[in-house]
Amino acid sequence: MSSVGASTRLLGWTQTLSRLLGSTQTSTRLLGWTQTSSRLLGSTQTSTRLLGSTQTLSRLLGSTQTSTRLLGSTQTSTRLLGWTQTSSRLLGSTQTSTRLLGSTQTLSRLLGSTQTSTRLLGSTQTSSRLLGSTQTSTRLLGSTQTSTRLLGSTQTSTRLLGSTQTSTRLLGSTQTSTRLLGSTQTSSRLLGSTQTSSRLLGSTQTSSRLLGSTQTSTRLLGSTQTSSRLLGSTQTRLLGSTQTRLLGWTQTSTRLLSSCGSPPRLQNRMSAWVLHRYGTHEALRFTEDVSVSLSSASELLIKVTAAGLNPLDVSMRGGYGAGLLKFKRDPVSLMGGDAEFPVILGRDVSGVVVDCGPEVTHFSPGDEVWAAVPPWKQGSLAQFVTLTEYEVSHKPKLLSHIEAASIPYVASTALSALVNAGGLCRDSSSNKRVLITGGSGGVGTFSIQLLKAWGAHVTVTCSQNAEGLVRGLGADEVVDYTAGDAAEQLQMMEKFDVVLDGVGGDTEQWAMGLLKPWSGAKYVTLVTPLLSNTDSMGLLDGTVHSGFTLHNKAIQNIISGGVFYRWGFYAPDGPALDEVSKLVDAGKILPVVEAQFPFTQVPQAFQRLEQGHARGKTVVRVAEEDNGQAEELVQSSCTETAESEQEVQETARQH
Repeated sequence: MSSVGASTRLLGWTQTLSRLLGSTQTSTRLLGWTQTSSRLLGSTQTSTRLLGSTQTLSRLLGSTQTSTRLLGSTQTSTRLLGWTQTSSRLLGSTQTSTRLLGSTQTLSRLLGSTQTSTRLLGSTQTSSRLLGSTQTSTRLLGSTQTSTRLLGSTQTSTRLLGSTQTSTRLLGSTQTSTRLLGSTQTSSRLLGSTQTSSRLLGSTQTSSRLLGSTQTSTRLLGSTQTSSRLLGSTQTRLLGSTQTRLLGWTQTSTRLLSSCGSPPRLQNRMSAWVLHRYGTHEALRFTEDVSVSLSSASELLIKVTAAGLNPLDVSMRGGYGAGLLKFKRDPVSLMGGDAEFPVILGRDVSGVVVDCGPEVTHFSPGDEVWAAVPPWKQGSLAQFVTLTEYEVSHKPKLLSHIEAASIPYVASTALSALVNAGGLCRDSSSNKRVLITGGSGGVGTFSIQLLKAWGAHVTVTCSQNAEGLVRGLGADEVVDYTAGDAAEQLQMMEKFDVVLDGVGGDTEQWAMGLLKPWSGAKYVTLVTPLLSNTDSMGLLDGTVHSGFTLHNKAIQNIISGGVFYRWGFYAPDGPALDEVSKLVDAGKILPVVEAQFPFTQVPQAFQRLEQGHARGKTVVRVAEEDNGQAEELVQSSCTETAESEQEVQETARQH
């Protein structure tokens, strides 16, 4: 047996070499750095230590294992032939990823939460567990099935091609909803009660059964028929006529539906600015032959007084998001249908309700309202717009329609970004430090006022000529990006709790370093690649690619800097606008209108918006603020109702 050992020292550097039979070990130390390398037969192991970091690399035959430890974080990677396994531990979080041939399995654990994702060929299965909740999602070819369990509740959702089926079970209750092409069927069972609702094109049928009682309601076009059976009694209602039969007795009465119980009878054509192709402002065409109607019992018909324009309208005019929005507008279009044109732009609306569906409960004709029109719906550059009552709110009393039309879309976008993605609210924003990039635009000017109303400290980036505007709205600190490197100026300030990025581009690269590490700080960007990805890659590939991008960036930033990475999106929310309306009437939020244009100059309004460097909103006056015409429309729909009720009362007195 022969052993050889040698040691070399130079200043702070020490190297030791040991050889025993076929084994070799080398140890090197320099200041706080230590590296040890061992070789035995076909096995090699290298261990490196620097400060609090340790990395170990082991190789044996075709197997390779790498282990890294830094502070409380541990990452281990093992490779053997075609098999790869990676395990990461950070604080209370554990993530393990295994790849074998074409199969990939990822297991993530965080606190009490467990998530498992398995991919094999074209199949993907994801299972999540949190406390008593379990969610499993399976995707195979064009089919998707999601199952959720929470306490005693079970919900299963299945999607195949254009068909969607959702089943929910809670205690003794079962609800099943099926959607296929334009047809929707919902079935609910609770104890001895059964309710089934079917919708096909413009027809709706609802059937309810409870003990010995049966009620069936059918709606088709402007006709509604309701039939009720209880014991030996039958009652039928059709177009205002009611017929009751009990044993051998029959009674018939007639009543005209009220203005909120009928579809719009006022007119079925309107004028609007439409797109029949994507392009510049020259693609906009004025027409007086656009159909208008209520397609749902929960919709409102609103006479537009003012419409607000947003940068999104300019992008949509050029075809931005066309694929995803077309699918959202009409899922049948995925199978080759053509439901894309005409398109009406305009995301903000302020006007007067002139008609509403029979299920509307919070509004009535004559109410002044405001709303943000979802991008997949026809916009407000028209005489009328139809929205559900959950997307609409009563207009602030202190604002004109022109002023009101400058707020809803930016308010909905800012609230979604700051509350849903940023985690801020009225009760948690006091003394929070928030940075807004691009603070002089519509979303920026609204966010400044909202955050100041909530007690936050607000820093804004903008150009020098907009500094007076943002300071007047309440900004505490202003950084002029035209006076030098904005990133350098911001790095000299105290770290932030939230960054709301309305600029995008290179901002993301330096803004992450401005957040407080390991304290729950969040970066929220409004410039996301989702719609551009679906435009260039297609709906499925674009959505999946965007999901991977968001996931990878979120993991990278939480591991490297201890900060959260989020995307902010617009979300229609009428009740949220109710809260904004209260703040406006309290004087805490002011409208910022930069330019007004008449309805005849919509192309010129788009040209102004395209110039950029906005100092507020551009608004179009669709109609003059004279409620006389709207009141006439409402009154005409109510006069016949009053006369009919008088006739019914007279007939009743005669009987």
